[in-house]
Amino acid sequence: MEETKALLKKVSEYDLAQKRLQITAGEQRQIRKALNRLRSKYLAAGRYSDGIDKIIIQVAKPNTTRHMFW
Repeated sequence: MEETKALLKKVSEYDLAQKRLQITAGEQRQIRKALNRLRSKYLAAGRYSDGIDKIIIQVAKPNTTRHMFW
């Protein structure tokens, strides 16, 4: 819970003038877990998860593992 709060604070303080948000491997893991939970909820509700799938792929790509595009 504390890790999630710290990550949310980091995102909220992100300066949009920068092109990328620097994230650590642990933060990347947290993002993937959160996106997978959200995807599971969407699928359980019978909703499409295409947008979430695209973001999961972006986070998982080797050349973007240290950066998150917003």
